[in-house]
Amino acid sequence: MQATKKEILLIMPEDLLHDRILEHAGYAVTKVKNVAEARLVYQPGRFALVLLAAANHTKDVEDFCEELKTLYPPQSVALMTGWHTFVPKDSCPDAAIPRTGSPETFVAQVAELVASA
Repeated sequence: MQATKKEILLIMPEDLLHDRILEHAGYAVTKVKNVAEARLVYQPGRFALVLLAAANHTKDVEDFCEELKTLYPPQSVALMTGWHTFVPKDSCPDAAIPRTGSPETFVAQVAELVASA
């Protein structure tokens, strides 16, 4: 009997390798390009983690994060940040994960969040 893969909702407008890195690490990844698409596929309880790319931090990313944490408090939400992304300590995400680190570090940080979900 095969264990069910943990699902991650990845909201990333760019075509980078993060989805493939996560799939290689054993996660099921649903990748969408923007918050509007994320709202269409999001189902409470389905995703172990919602991972939002925040390099081009926009109001809709912030609003979606706040919406998830308000309506579904147990939902783990993380922002993937770039070099110049500021995430205030009192903001919505459970964590900020740098996009610029090694794939191993990225997967380890995701695994920590998924384990606590």
